[in-house]
Amino acid sequence: FLEASLLLCKEHLPEEHLDLAEAGRKLSECCERLGDHRRALQLCQEALAIASRCLPGNHPNIAVYMSQLASCYRSTGEVDKAINIMQQCVGIQKQHLPTSRKALCTSLSNLGLYYSEKGRLHEAIGTLEECLVAQRSFLPQNHPDIGSTLWNLGLAYQRKKNVAKATELFQECLSVRENSLPATHPDVIDVLRTLARIEYNQEKYFESLQMCRRLHDSLTQTSQTEDLARVCHNMGMCCLELGQLDAAEEAFTESVRIKSALYPQGDTRIATSERMLHQLWQLKFGN
Repeated sequence: FLEASLLLCKEHLPEEHLDLAEAGRKLSECCERLGDHRRALQLCQEALAIASRCLPGNHPNIAVYMSQLASCYRSTGEVDKAINIMQQCVGIQKQHLPTSRKALCTSLSNLGLYYSEKGRLHEAIGTLEECLVAQRSFLPQNHPDIGSTLWNLGLAYQRKKNVAKATELFQECLSVRENSLPATHPDVIDVLRTLARIEYNQEKYFESLQMCRRLHDSLTQTSQTEDLARVCHNMGMCCLELGQLDAAEEAFTESVRIKSALYPQGDTRIATSERMLHQLWQLKFGN
């Protein structure tokens, strides 16, 4: 349908008609979703060229084309070009506040991610923090978009080895997501898993155990049995470090039971939890 629409526009409209640009942009968007990134890029470049001849350079609709073109460049691995285009997009959108504030937040979020992908973490953090301030000026405080920005900021700080700041942001993200999404939502599970791992690596075993238990409660409501088995094993490790031997035994036993139903006998994933269970029994009962 979109191919036919573009052909009709080319047949019946002048070369510099905005409807022709929009038909090309929509087809580009479809190609992008289907994974035909090179075709999407070509179509979007052509659409932006037409739109630029039809509209003033700072028109908000030009920013729409630029945002899509940046996405196309990113998909083809040309992230530096994506950054350059998105910077121009943000510049246009800032000229049209407050009507463009939602689109501006989306562009700032994407620009922050592009910076992060290139390892430009200082710029990523600055852009994402700007996005967060803008979002909080008009969105409810528990809006999922705010949760996503907090998550991306946490990841950027984590990459900068600022674990304390990353942890703070992940905890804030968790609060937002738990108030806006069901406990079984993948975004909630991702934050719980990340916090559990960070706390364990920091030797904060009690805090890690608390996160693991919340993660366990969420996963038992899903079909993610492999993840549940891993969480049970991690709960056992935390309990072991805390000297809670009975709780550790219960967690390792559950992990072995789940893994035994998933994997063939002798699988190393089963053996890992079995080995911890045997070590625990030695601690409890001696040789």
